[in-house]
Amino acid sequence: MKKLKRKFLDYMFPAIDEETNFEIDTANLKSIFFVSSVVLALQTIALIVFLILNRHNLGDIRVMSSALNVGVSILLFIAMMIISGRMRRSDDDIRKRHPAVVAFVVVFASLFLLWGMFASTSTFVRGQQILTFFTVELCVVIFVRMRPIVSTLLLTVGCVGYFLFLELFVRQGMLNAYNYMMHVVLSVAGAVANYNLNVSNIAKKNQIRKLNESLSQIANHDSLTRLKNRHALSEDMPDYLDGDVCVCMMDINKFKEINDTFGHQKGDDVLRHVAEVLLANFPDKFIYRYGGDEFLIIFPGATTDMIEHTMQKVNNRLARYRIELSDKRLGCAFGCVSGSVSSQGELMALIASADAALYQQKKNYLHQQSSYS
Repeated sequence: MKKLKRKFLDYMFPAIDEETNFEIDTANLKSIFFVSSVVLALQTIALIVFLILNRHNLGDIRVMSSALNVGVSILLFIAMMIISGRMRRSDDDIRKRHPAVVAFVVVFASLFLLWGMFASTSTFVRGQQILTFFTVELCVVIFVRMRPIVSTLLLTVGCVGYFLFLELFVRQGMLNAYNYMMHVVLSVAGAVANYNLNVSNIAKKNQIRKLNESLSQIANHDSLTRLKNRHALSEDMPDYLDGDVCVCMMDINKFKEINDTFGHQKGDDVLRHVAEVLLANFPDKFIYRYGGDEFLIIFPGATTDMIEHTMQKVNNRLARYRIELSDKRLGCAFGCVSGSVSSQGELMALIASADAALYQQKKNYLHQQSSYS
């Protein structure tokens, strides 16, 4: 019994995350815009045809009253179209204004049902079926997604209230109570099932999207430094074409000696620290772990002077890093070149030039070190 109660409560009060709320809000606004536009078109055509057929009786109060009623409904659906269109224009606004969107959806469903009741009452008086109301109710069940408790209350109160109104004040005994109530039960069940099915589909879709993002993250990022890798570079290359770029290749001074002296674990710590320093000075989307202790930076629109100045700051920061208890200072060598590239081949040539500049600086650094010793 407790399990059944828990299942019922979960079905009527499902836990929804922000992303699911956003997708349901977006779908609701699109549906309201679509339904409003369709009904507006049908009402406009009906009004035009009605006025043409009754063009000789436009002074009749009944004709004008009917035309006025249709005109009011046209204005209502124009307003619904405008509001839903404005609300769905910005994704950020929808996320921030979730309560306002929910309120608007409930107001739309309520007014739509009332309009269906109003339109059906005039036909019911003449002994015809209340088909407009049933059609409107079906549209609400199919196109409007409200939380189960909200749709249950709205549809139950609306349908029961309308039944009592017709029975007590319009044409008593003309409705089959059993058939009508079965229709209400099926409508409520359909609305609840529609909402939960949408939530389930959105949750599965988001789960697949997150899994794909995780796989992409694994494929395109180095597991040690969390920087983008060479596979990511091959995918990013088109983004750097048809413009000026500055390419900088750097590696860590005496990294092999660090590994040999202090162990590979310390070497990994050094690589992670270098990555952190680079991330503090450059946008992450422009930094790649090129291989081993080599790092590549490709910065669109930057000049060589700008990147070299930033790399000096990187070196100053690295020099403050203490390797175990030794007096060894961490540092890096780098080579920067800039140019305009229009093909992947030209970009690879620029990377090769940066690598050659790095090699030259490395050669000068080793020469200085040997001179001091």
